[in-house]
Amino acid sequence: MSRVDGSGARRGSSLLELILALLLFEVGLLSVAGMVLVGQRNLTRAQLTMRGTLEGKRLGDSLLAAGALGGGEASRPWGTVRWTGSGDGGLIVVAVAADGADTLAYLRLWPVPGTITHPDSASSTGGGGA
Repeated sequence: MSRVDGSGARRGSSLLELILALLLFEVGLLSVAGMVLVGQRNLTRAQLTMRGTLEGKRLGDSLLAAGALGGGEASRPWGTVRWTGSGDGGLIVVAVAADGADTLAYLRLWPVPGTITHPDSASSTGGGGA
């Protein structure tokens, strides 16, 4: 309860004001905690997306370099990478999270002209023996 001194001014604060201040402080703390959880979830998703994209690109480039345009799947600790030929000389690579609920990356890759020698193209051009 506030006291009134001789000049009529209040001293101190009431219990109601203290409860309201604590309630406001608690709402602020809960909001900050919620933002931390949302930020952590977004960071985890961003890391998975980066891993899926990098692994898909690395795997796709290796398959294109080897001339392997078929389909397949590779499991990783964070998820699965699946690939298939796109019918136009390229590859479609999809990275999916471990729980299968989230597509992390979808990549369409084509070989750079003149950089890849397919196994059957060497035999059809003479293959290099004199």
